[in-house]
Amino acid sequence: MRAPVHVRFASKLDKNGPVPSHVPDLGNCWVFLGYRDDAGYGNFWFQGKMHLAHRVAFFLEHGRWPEPNALHRCDNRACSRPSHLFEGTQIENIADRDAKGRTVVPDQRGVKHSRAKLNPEKVREIRAALRAGEKQPTIAKRLGVSRSAINNVANGYCWSHVQAEPEEAAS
Repeated sequence: MRAPVHVRFASKLDKNGPVPSHVPDLGNCWVFLGYRDDAGYGNFWFQGKMHLAHRVAFFLEHGRWPEPNALHRCDNRACSRPSHLFEGTQIENIADRDAKGRTVVPDQRGVKHSRAKLNPEKVREIRAALRAGEKQPTIAKRLGVSRSAINNVANGYCWSHVQAEPEEAAS
C-alpha cells in the first residue's frame, strides 16, 4: 500500500536548509530533495500529475491550491516550507523580485550562453567562409550546427559582439 501523500512529501524535504539572509526571522528553508526542474523548482507527483513542490506544500497546509500562484518569501525556489509561501499574482512576484534587487540580467552572449555551440573563432571562420562565397548549409554541415545558427551570425542576430580580427577587418 502506498504511503499517504503528506508522508511521501515530507520524506523529500530537508528541514535543515539555509536560513534566508534577507529574512532570517523566517527560519530554515525546507529544501525539496526530489526532482527539480532546470529553473530549480521541485516537482512532485500528486493527484495523477506533476506539480510544483511548493504549490503542493501550500495545498497540504491549507487544503486548497494557491490562487493564482504560490510565491516565496525566502526567494529559494527549492523551498517548500509553507510559512515561507504566500499567494500572489505574477505581477506581485515581479514587483517582489524588483524590490529585492533580484532583477539581474546577466550577460549571456556568446560562449556565456548555456546552449552555445559556437565560439568567437568559429564565428570568424563563418564570416570568412561567407565572404569567400561558401553557402550557409555547407558551413552548417561542416561545423555541425544548424543553418539557422549560420544565418543568425550572417545577419548579426547573434555574435555581433565578436569583433573581426585585424587582418579580417582590413579586407
